[in-house]
Formats: sequence, structure tokens, C-alpha cells
Amino acid sequence: MKSLIHRIKTFWNTPIKRKVLVLKVISLSIYRGYLVLIKSPNAFSEKIVIKNFSTIQLSQQQFEESRDIAFAVQTAAKYIPWPNACRHQSWQAIQLLKKQNIPFTYFVGVKKNNPVEGHSWVIVGDRFICGFCDLKEYHQITY
Repeated sequence: MKSLIHRIKTFWNTPIKRKVLVLKVISLSIYRGYLVLIKSPNAFSEKIVIKNFSTIQLSQQQFEESRDIAFAVQTAAKYIPWPNACRHQSWQAIQLLKKQNIPFTYFVGVKKNNPVEGHSWVIVGDRFICGFCDLKEYHQITY
């Protein structure tokens, strides 16, 4: 019970901009579920990303917005009651980053040791937005 009260207090004290982003991520999760249901190719990050490499310098505003997006994706992932794996979180982050015109890099990798385990992550500049991992553990897949 204390944990629930603590979470409510923490969320209550979160800036409104971040609360709105968390709600957007939850709604994007529902929307992606619908896209999967109707078998839309837009439900998959690989289909919506046009090589958007984050090699340019970010403005301070873009950096702060990307930090807020990372917070929202991570926070929503804790509370979404259905599966919200790394590929779903990457899709959600990409949607929000594209809307804000923030350059990013989307990666898909396979773990180097057996059994085969896939993973996806999104990076802005040199910062993980979602899919935090040790990059040395994965072979990057180019698609």
C-alpha cells in the first residue's frame, strides 16, 4: 500500500508536460495494438523509420524533449497492463520523436550468445531513449 501511495505522490509531483507525455505513450500503445490487429505495416518500427540517424547536434530544447520522452516511455511501460516489450517501446518513442522533429537512431540487434534473443533500442545523440542494454552483447541487424 505504501508503494502505491508513493507512486501516486511521485506522479502527482511530476510536471504536467511529462504527465501528458505518459498519457500519449499509453494511447500510442493502444493505437499500436489496433494497428497490429488490422495487420497494418505501420505497427512495426522497421516500416516507419526512414534512416534517421542522430548525427547532428541537438538543441537544448530537443535534448530536454528527448529526456522527457525517455521518461514517459519508461514510466508508461511500468503501468501498461499488457505486454510492452522493447520493440513496442521503440515504436512509441519513434512516434513521439518524429512528431517533435528530434533526430534519432533506431537499432535492432540479436544477442551474441545462445539462445537467440532479439532486442531493439532508440538512441538520441549518445543517450538511450528506450531499450537500455550493453551494446557489446548484441550484433546489430541492418534492414
